Amino acid sequence: SGSTLPLLLVEFRCVPGLSAGHPFLQSFIEITGYNTNGIYGKLSSFVQNHMQSRLVSQATPFCDLCFTCDAFQMKEATLKCKEGRFLGESNFGKYAMRLCDFMVDYLGEWELLVCNNNCINVTLQGQASLAREAQMIFRAREVSSRDVFLSSSQALVLGRAPLFAPNYWTLQSKAGEVAQEVVPATGEELAMLQEVMDGTYKAKATRDRLGKPVPRRLVVVAALRSETPALWDRFARRRQRLEQELAGEKDLITAMTLPASLGLTLRCIHEDRGNRSNEAYLLHGSNPTSAMSILGTSFNMELAGRNAGSMFGPGIYMAESSVKADEYARDDTSGS
Repeated sequence: SGSTLPLLLVEFRCVPGLSAGHPFLQSFIEITGYNTNGIYGKLSSFVQNHMQSRLVSQATPFCDLCFTCDAFQMKEATLKCKEGRFLGESNFGKYAMRLCDFMVDYLGEWELLVCNNNCINVTLQGQASLAREAQMIFRAREVSSRDVFLSSSQALVLGRAPLFAPNYWTLQSKAGEVAQEVVPATGEELAMLQEVMDGTYKAKATRDRLGKPVPRRLVVVAALRSETPALWDRFARRRQRLEQELAGEKDLITAMTLPASLGLTLRCIHEDRGNRSNEAYLLHGSNPTSAMSILGTSFNMELAGRNAGSMFGPGIYMAESSVKADEYARDDTSGS
């Protein structure tokens, strides 16, 4: 890609072996690349504390750090077509996801470029076995991932009525005569939001909470409703296309937010079309300045992941749980 930013290779490797006549797995984690921002120490601490690993060598001809690892497992297959040792499922994927979570979301200093997996046949006690490996290549971020996720433009006046504008909007918004109206939420809307906070609450912390305590309850003190005709019109037209694409689908996932609040659920149901697009209200944690910019001009996809990482690639990350969204909510630097 022509990038000059530092790269880092992390490889998981398992090789079947014998000990006192019994088969076992020799498992390793190998790290190759520059020690950018002290990543050697951070990764060493992670794999030793969370992946049952021990440092065995440094600066070898093959890697810069090498660890033995006792966390990797491969089950013996029970299918007749795969008789042999270590041919069953492995937990490589689970630990690859944990490592990516640590690098991309927790540290916020790296992004995942590629993940490759491979295996080769080996013979163990006359039976077919597999040696497996997984390779992940990370690239250092040019800008801190804690930057504000802002849109770069201003809201534009649509100049006509947006498609299927909500009936609770102001007259100017429904006519498309204003770029954006931001109005205080009604008492009914505050109650709906509180139902979502309570109904999706889970007393569970993930790594992105950074060790801070989980709140016992999240209370809605105030809220604003944004009416942006141009954004709504784009959303409504995309919703129409999605209704056609989902026609006949029966196994759609129901977001936790829908059963949490009947009032918000009803706002997702059109009086003629119902909710064929599986529309739902979801949550996105941010800071006040960033939130107001997003409401006016939507997300800027060029900055996706700058606030809290992008473990699954560039995109808009939403949450069903109020506690999960709270992990990314913060004040502005000015304290507002």
